[in-house]
Amino acid sequence: MGAVGIITLMHISVNERVAEIGLLKALGTTRAGIRTLFLIESAGLSLLGGVIGLSAGGCIAWLIQTLLPALPVQVPWVYVSGALAASMLIGLGAGVMPAWMAARLDPVESLRTE
Repeated sequence: MGAVGIITLMHISVNERVAEIGLLKALGTTRAGIRTLFLIESAGLSLLGGVIGLSAGGCIAWLIQTLLPALPVQVPWVYVSGALAASMLIGLGAGVMPAWMAARLDPVESLRTE
């Protein structure tokens, strides 16, 4: 899932959780708290997607190594950690706009939508 998919997913999440965001704001949660909530969620989803993708790639590499032992197959851990870091950074970058939108919602209007 690319950055556009994460942005779309987080935008839908904001739209579906308007009442929850309104309730959080009515209870005194700051804009920074709501932004942090959505940014952590976005980064977590991206990291989970990265882990699933790397697991699938590792399984494929293991399968190739098992079926074709003459073919040198390696999975360098430096690239694995770099891929996970990139995945999380993409999630953070893609979650900025939805987090900003969620933090700007009016609590009274948000609670009326339900």
